[in-house]
Amino acid sequence: MNYKNIMVVHFISGDGAINQGIKCLPTDTFAQVEEKLYQIYDNYRDNINNTFLAKGNIIKRFKTMSENHIKNGDKIQLQNLNQ
Repeated sequence: MNYKNIMVVHFISGDGAINQGIKCLPTDTFAQVEEKLYQIYDNYRDNINNTFLAKGNIIKRFKTMSENHIKNGDKIQLQNLNQ
């Protein structure tokens, strides 16, 4: 692993409860990074309608961070369609 490639993305939720930086690599799938978030905020794991947005675009879970055009310092918004 090349430590120079480590990046931090910042998760925020529409309800204001999540405000968390998560370390990852550009080659990680978004699903891997999402799992790191759920390890901290487990109560959000069971929300089946969680949608994540970066720069106004819906994130594809099984694409890598770089394939989703997510870069170091980007904010990722968690939206739950049930709210």
